[in-house]
Amino acid sequence: MNPYCGLCVRNCTFCVQLNELQQLLRCDLRCSGRPICPFRCSVIIRNDGSGHIIVSNNNVRHKQNSKICRPIRTPLRSIIKQQFNVGASVYRMYQNSLQARSIKERQGRNYDATGKSRAILQKIKSEAVTESLLSLDADDGLLKLNEQYRNEVNAGGKVPGAIQLICKYPCQVIVFSESSIRLYDALLKHKNVLVSWDATGSIIKQNNSLQLLYYELSMTLPGVVTQDSIIPITFMISDAHGLVNVLHWMQLFRHSYSKVFPGQDFPRPSIVLSDRAQVFLIAALQIWNSETISQFLHRAYRIVTNEASEVDYKLTNIHACLSHVLLSVRKIVNKLLDEKIRNLAMWCIALLINTSTWKEMMHNWKLICFVLLQMHIGGETMNVEYQDSLLDKITKIRADPNICGIMQSTEPESSNSTANYGQFDYDDIDEDQEQNEQFSTYISQTTPSRKKNDKIFIDEEAETNSTNSPFKSILNKIFDDCLKDIGISIDEARKRTHHGILRWFKYLTTSFLPTIPIWSNLLIGDLSRHRQRLVRSFEYLMTQEPEQRTTANSERRMGILKRAQLETQLKPIEEHWRKSSNRRNSGRYTKAPDDFIITELMSSLIVPTNNVNANLILPIVTPNWLNTAIGMLLSTQTYGMYYNCPPILPTNIPIILDLIKTFLDDWCKSTTRTNQMSKVTFNLPNTDQPKEPNEQSMYILENILIPLLHCNIIGYKVYVCHSCKSETKIRVIITHIPINVGKTGLHIEHELLTFFGPMTSDVLCSACGKSTVRHIEVIQWPQVLIINITDPKATFRYRRPPGVISVSEFSHWIAIGAPSSTLYDLITFNSVLAVGDKNVMIRVTKTKKNWTTSVNKKIIGNGEQLRRLYGSSRILIFERIFHQTKFNMVYVIARCSFDSSSLELPDVPISITLQEACQIIETNPDLNKLKETLISDISTYFYCPSCRQTPNSLVSLHHQIFIFKLTVNNQLVANPVISKDDDDLIDDEQSCTNCKYSMKNINLPVYKQIFHQCPIVLLVPTTAPPSSMKILSRNIVNGNEQITVQDGEKVYLVKCGPTTNK
Repeated sequence: MNPYCGLCVRNCTFCVQLNELQQLLRCDLRCSGRPICPFRCSVIIRNDGSGHIIVSNNNVRHKQNSKICRPIRTPLRSIIKQQFNVGASVYRMYQNSLQARSIKERQGRNYDATGKSRAILQKIKSEAVTESLLSLDADDGLLKLNEQYRNEVNAGGKVPGAIQLICKYPCQVIVFSESSIRLYDALLKHKNVLVSWDATGSIIKQNNSLQLLYYELSMTLPGVVTQDSIIPITFMISDAHGLVNVLHWMQLFRHSYSKVFPGQDFPRPSIVLSDRAQVFLIAALQIWNSETISQFLHRAYRIVTNEASEVDYKLTNIHACLSHVLLSVRKIVNKLLDEKIRNLAMWCIALLINTSTWKEMMHNWKLICFVLLQMHIGGETMNVEYQDSLLDKITKIRADPNICGIMQSTEPESSNSTANYGQFDYDDIDEDQEQNEQFSTYISQTTPSRKKNDKIFIDEEAETNSTNSPFKSILNKIFDDCLKDIGISIDEARKRTHHGILRWFKYLTTSFLPTIPIWSNLLIGDLSRHRQRLVRSFEYLMTQEPEQRTTANSERRMGILKRAQLETQLKPIEEHWRKSSNRRNSGRYTKAPDDFIITELMSSLIVPTNNVNANLILPIVTPNWLNTAIGMLLSTQTYGMYYNCPPILPTNIPIILDLIKTFLDDWCKSTTRTNQMSKVTFNLPNTDQPKEPNEQSMYILENILIPLLHCNIIGYKVYVCHSCKSETKIRVIITHIPINVGKTGLHIEHELLTFFGPMTSDVLCSACGKSTVRHIEVIQWPQVLIINITDPKATFRYRRPPGVISVSEFSHWIAIGAPSSTLYDLITFNSVLAVGDKNVMIRVTKTKKNWTTSVNKKIIGNGEQLRRLYGSSRILIFERIFHQTKFNMVYVIARCSFDSSSLELPDVPISITLQEACQIIETNPDLNKLKETLISDISTYFYCPSCRQTPNSLVSLHHQIFIFKLTVNNQLVANPVISKDDDDLIDDEQSCTNCKYSMKNINLPVYKQIFHQCPIVLLVPTTAPPSSMKILSRNIVNGNEQITVQDGEKVYLVKCGPTTNK
């Protein structure tokens, strides 16, 4: 037959002929593409079964981009209907039929098996549904279905049938059976059983515009059955969504339970999970506890403060779905807070959510208030102890298998981090929230209401949050006390005109924290922990069995139910939860944040100094690219008040570098810098001048900035083999950090983590030959960090420059110093912008809190112009933060080495790291006494990492200051504090004499050490144990000093006697 055409029957004759033709069937077949396609043939079937096909026109001609197909008649139509009746979908059947077409059918655009569109299959499916109905009238069909179930399901039982109620006004159908009642009773006898209920989006939109919702009460046993095995107990389809309707549904179920189990109390679950709809929260309390929201909040307070009775513990607790809660918080955060602190705010809410005890909750809330309020007022008076404690709490949030990738989908934009989170589509949540606003519960005549389109809607959430509860009053008092300590009046914080952090706190204190036991961990798990006098911190207090805390599974199950059971010829509303894979134990805000998140949080908590380049005067130099280079050099404090010791340069330096160095020395030494002096022209040879701005930027980096700035990062490239557990450290000196710009913009924190953090390396393990993982540990941070953009993108999103960045997480254990030694502030950068048909280089310098450019003297803020300049940057210079303090590491070491009464020290340069201090001690002749106390003379013998032998060639002799550390084998090993450039092995070949393995720049394992001169005082690093004490706050109350002290997991309030002048 012809596979190209859609053949239709014409002039069909079917009968038994007894004449000489003996024909049983004769018909003409023509293409459905007539008159364009002239193909025509005849089929003749004789009485004996033989047949003939006569082709009268074998030409095939189809119009381009047209679909050819014959009508789908009854035989094939019946087969398709059978497939739909067993659960086939229109989309999948259509796609499978398309893929099953032969090559000739594709060439002829023949769609005989599928029809011209999916509408054909959809029509056939509607016919199949209609044929399966008991009656075309919905009311008559429901009555017949009810009668059928009463005859088939538990006929003659205590609760016969499945449909227990049919009501037309309001439209309501309630379904459950005696088996589901017995299952409910049996499951509640198990521990950790979970009861959840929810309402989907509109299932059916009828002609009269009634909004029918599908309500379902379901149960599951976490840890016993798979988490997708949600068991429906009862459901209701209704167009009325008030509290009275939900109560009527459950009261009917409760009444039927009393028929099945006469004399027994209606069993209570420990937790009922629902979304944020107030109708479910209130209904659960009334059905199982016969209590109101106010009574529940007071009972919850009695539980968490160990004042509850046995009856309080036996009552049911309610819990709101975290996915809905956090999505609502994310929207408020994005609306009220600056982009820089949004992530920190979300992690603060995650900290509150994952808190399991009331004392810990109050302490965490106080930390959040202090840190964010201090960020609001700004300045340099930030309490570092509060920040450290808050970050420590956030990093200890342990993994909890409750949420399946909730908050990744709440991110306002995609992140270029390497972390992979499960994602959910929240379109249905938005729909549910719109429905929640329409849930009417006429609880009180004085309830605040709003009128819209002649309809009265009651804001139940505002009513619930307005309830006076102990949680609300205590947490508000803590917030008010923090306002007083910070210096902000309560009236000012309550103003409606405020935006930012104060507006966010107003939302939390009025609309979020009053219902804290509903969405936090306070009532999750074993409540007996609240009876203990001493409890462990929340990060160690987890439930015995995994607790489900979202309605994702029930949403997904109801989405399947709508497709399989309730889909009719009427338009269905699609549920999106079913599209997402189930990824338990990967909740974004229920586990410790990733490394790059911690880096961002630390950077957001650090406030830069306000006097950066306050009195900076820059010269005007010609040519322009050299003006940019000199301006970037003078923008740093390397040539300013803190450092008068530029790097030592070789004698044969280039001419241009010598000219620049001489000019900078004269400029810094000059006390009168006039306008005439500030205009300088450099006469450079043509061969030394790069032409294009990108080439000029690379020339500035390699030939000017790197030689003249203290920018060498000294560290180890650590290659770890996970197969044989071997580790190789290679000493490196990094002059600048190369990074790339992604399409989402320039993320400095992410790129630093990519550069220093673990990544798969091409270097193979010397022991087993397998691949290794490389990361960088810095043993000495420079005064200046230089970041070079190696691959600028043509199109990307402009972002605001970072504030202060912290690099402490990439430090080696020997990189000991003050906290500010690893804090860097962006001081200056250069940009290459396209102006017309050419590129122009511009220098941007930070001046106090604003920025200045080399183009004009106009000061620019942190707006779009700065984002554009930062997005087009090529070289970024970060400088270590220097606070106006008298801290000096040399004095610290001296006071620990001598008796303070006999201590007399000369004035020495400022040093904030151990390496800087030891460098000064070893080179300053006025500190010879301190040097002799700390100096050592040690011969060190090393292992060969390849052959594991100890040849005599692997020996080094050092005469310097050492720091001593215990190894895993409990051996005390001396490590040089200062990494010297001549710190090489004695052997000139720097290789093992046994296996010839090259030892150049490799940090070798120590075999033994011989001390020719021992120090009087040992420098030993100490790491603060988890139980180390921290002073969090000091307050004077009634003349007595009160100190809040944290000892690991415990927090103490120490009251001192009255202060005196002695």
